[in-house]
Amino acid sequence: RNPWYVLRDFSEKICIGYTVDQTSKTISYTDYDNIYQSSIHNAGKDKVMLGKYDGGGSTSYITKAGSEYEYFSLGKDWNAIKAQYGYTDDDMFKLFNESFLDDGINAGKTFQFSHNPVGDTGTLGQEFKYLLKNNYLWNETTMTMVPKY
Repeated sequence: RNPWYVLRDFSEKICIGYTVDQTSKTISYTDYDNIYQSSIHNAGKDKVMLGKYDGGGSTSYITKAGSEYEYFSLGKDWNAIKAQYGYTDDDMFKLFNESFLDDGINAGKTFQFSHNPVGDTGTLGQEFKYLLKNNYLWNETTMTMVPKY
């Protein structure tokens, strides 16, 4: 069960909250949406690049995305957001990475990987497993995932 919830006042989103072990964390929807929108780069592309940052060099998913792929990155803001709202890396993944993946899934986008996600124990592996769970097929040769139709 996903512990994140959206509190609503009639049709307006008020805040996004999280409760685990009697601890509640919230963020206003406006703050959440501003952060989320700032994390999306090259919005509107029909392909998404996922991968590892690798210090920003030639193998970085950001470098490989160029202007051809949409990608998610909060960059240096990741830790500042965690500190400001008291979030863990898992909280951040649920709030931001999964939302980004969901947007791509709902649009039927192709996901390209800059690094092989199979067996990865970090965020890349989590993203890979999330796509598998959401009926995406892995092609090891092209390192892409596409929707299973």
